[in-house]
Amino acid sequence: MATLADMKARIVAEMMRPDLGGNGEYSVNGVASEISSAINFYRSKRFYFNEKRTVVLFNTVDTQSDYGSADQANIPHLINIDSITVTDDTGKVTSLRSVDQECMERLIGGISPLGNPPSLYSYYAQALRFYPIPNGIYPVRVAGVIRVAPPLTDDEADNVWMNDAEELIRARAKKALYADWMADPQMGAVMNAKEAEALASLQAETSRRMSVYKIRSHDLG
Repeated sequence: MATLADMKARIVAEMMRPDLGGNGEYSVNGVASEISSAINFYRSKRFYFNEKRTVVLFNTVDTQSDYGSADQANIPHLINIDSITVTDDTGKVTSLRSVDQECMERLIGGISPLGNPPSLYSYYAQALRFYPIPNGIYPVRVAGVIRVAPPLTDDEADNVWMNDAEELIRARAKKALYADWMADPQMGAVMNAKEAEALASLQAETSRRMSVYKIRSHDLG
C-alpha cells in the first residue's frame, strides 16, 4: 500500500524537480504542506471510504443527556449523520429522530423526563444530545460520514488519503505547487483538470457503492 513517503517521491519525480525532495526551497515547505492542505480540503467531503457504521459505537450513561469526545473519541469528527440507532434491554433496535438544536434546548430546558431509551437526538458543537434523557445503559450506533485523519508519519500504512484518494490528493497538491510556488499557471491548469477528473471518478465510485443498498424497481409487464 502507498504511504506519504511514496506520494512525496512520486510528486518529485513527476514534476522533475529534484529540489522538491531535498533541502531546496520547495522541499518541506512545499510538497508536505500542499499534501496536507489537499487532505484538509477534502476531509469534509463524502466518499465511500469515510462512510462508517461501526466507528462511532458507545453506551449511554444513566441520567446523562450529552455525549462528546470523552464518551467516544470519534463523535467530534462526524461530518454527516445518516442514522442513529439505540438498542433497548430486550434487544430491540430503534432509529432515533433528528431535531435541531433549538428544539432540543427547549425540550431539555423544560421538564426532562428519563427515557427508556431516548427517541430524539441533536448534534451541535461536536456533541450529541439525547431526549428523553437515558435512564440506563443503552448501546448506540451512529452511521454517517466521519472526518478521516491524514497519515501521522511518512511510513504509515493503509491511510485512505494515500490509497483510495491518492490520485485526487496528488493532483491537488501538484496544482498548488505549480500555481502558487512555481508561478506556472499553465501547468496549474493542467493539474486542475486532473484533480477534477480524479474527483469525478471517486464520486462515481461512491454513488455506485451507495446504489448497492438501494432497492430497484423493475417493470415486469
